[in-house]
Amino acid sequence: MDLEQIRNKNPIIKTFLAGLVVVIIAAVAQFCVYVSPEQGQPVQEIADTAIEPININTATVEELAILPEITPHLAGKIVAYRKRHGRFGRADDLLRINGINEEILRQFEVYITVE
Repeated sequence: MDLEQIRNKNPIIKTFLAGLVVVIIAAVAQFCVYVSPEQGQPVQEIADTAIEPININTATVEELAILPEITPHLAGKIVAYRKRHGRFGRADDLLRINGINEEILRQFEVYITVE
């Protein structure tokens, strides 16, 4: 008996396979990255959810590392700079950190706040 005959004889398997396809498609869609036509840069698509901006004056290395373009190493440099020099007054202050330039800052600036 081949797979086609099994699927046709057992509606439970047919339903299971259809459900599995839907789950796989949903999982893949969740991780899709699109290109912003305004900037031509990749941005994570966020569908119908409100995200709290990350406060760069209180964020941990782990919290900062989820930002686009911020590696755990670079996040550690941000926290170390903050401990050494005090609070950031504005997002542009991050440009003082070796490894962050204007292009990188532009990638994650919308996800941060300075409070």
